Amino acid sequence: MNLTCHAFQSAGIIQLNCTSANPGCATSGLRCVEKTRPWLLAVAVLSSYLTVVVTLYEWSHRKRKQTAAVNRSYVLSVALTYVFTVSSVISIYRGSYEICLSHKIISMFLYSASTLLNYTLLWTRQRFLHKGHLMGSVTCLMNNYVSYCVIVGIYATFAALLTVFFGTVCLIVSDRACLIKYSQHSTNSFIKAAIITFLFTGVVFKFGLLALMAHPLHKSNREGCHPDPEIPRLLKRLFYSTAVCVTTSTTFGIMLFLDVYNIDCINWEVPGGFDLVASNTAIIFTFSDGCKRIFPVEVCLKSCGNKRTSATVIAPT
Repeated sequence: MNLTCHAFQSAGIIQLNCTSANPGCATSGLRCVEKTRPWLLAVAVLSSYLTVVVTLYEWSHRKRKQTAAVNRSYVLSVALTYVFTVSSVISIYRGSYEICLSHKIISMFLYSASTLLNYTLLWTRQRFLHKGHLMGSVTCLMNNYVSYCVIVGIYATFAALLTVFFGTVCLIVSDRACLIKYSQHSTNSFIKAAIITFLFTGVVFKFGLLALMAHPLHKSNREGCHPDPEIPRLLKRLFYSTAVCVTTSTTFGIMLFLDVYNIDCINWEVPGGFDLVASNTAIIFTFSDGCKRIFPVEVCLKSCGNKRTSATVIAPT
């Protein structure tokens, strides 16, 4: 006896509506919830709070010397981090894990962390320039922006090449490794490959910014920049905050990589008092009327892209 099951996703819950030629077998009301990973969201919360602490520490030591625009940027960074921290807590409380939501949380967390780093860099850049030497300041500023643009260009090119590479690999090994777990949509494959790529290349980018900050110290005297005597202490503090951002970004990148390549769906909710047996290859339901339904794991994996999918499942009586 064959069952035809239509799998679709609604509000983070994967549902299967099945029809059968045997009227005595119950065939509807099956739901699948992706396996929960509370440790991943717990790390997200802790890392978010750590970033908030660093942000507030930097802001409290600088708010008297910064412009209103930079102060507003710090407030925005803190607000964004708190918003998506609360989202993480809500996800843990609900007990369900939805990978698309985690992508948004991680992406916005990295955005707030990068905002913190960039504005910290901007403020430190201002301290490099001595107000009494206008021409020297302009010379240093131009050199810094040229170096900054070069690093951004290298980063963007490297990230684009790796994105194409990973996307191509996904298309080549689409039988098991990638496209099945990417909802069998090449667009999703490239998007997820891009997320992973930019996470890891972002670490290289941040280290490049850190090196760029230290570079003007060696040539500033020759070009008349006269750096502030507090620069070594500021760079030390900036290095700590940068290290926090890089560490959390790397942690999220690794977790996201493991999560994308280990999508599973073995936590099934079956209303009506059915017995459930889960294995690596199939989900077996034994209904009260004695009929059995065998659902391959791929039925769930293929339905994770909000695309209605049909699957024919063998269900021996």
